[in-house]
Amino acid sequence: MSRSFYFLFPPKKLPDAPKIGQRVRIEGQPGTYIVLHFDTRRMTADLMSTSGQHEIEEKVPFFAIEPLANESSAQESAPARVTR
Repeated sequence: MSRSFYFLFPPKKLPDAPKIGQRVRIEGQPGTYIVLHFDTRRMTADLMSTSGQHEIEEKVPFFAIEPLANESSAQESAPARVTR
């Protein structure tokens, strides 16, 4: 689906904002991306491809971003590291 589709017909449930550094995928596109920046007011994020070519996808709507299943659970269960 094109990105403009989400702006014209957003889903009824609002998606969660991605976290900076989180590994995600874009619906309808191959490959994985890392979140560089997000704008909660516009509900968009800037993503960088992990293919090694540093391709940047700008203003990707939250509706098109899908967190990787194994990555999100690993980050939440990881213990916090305290430094002094």
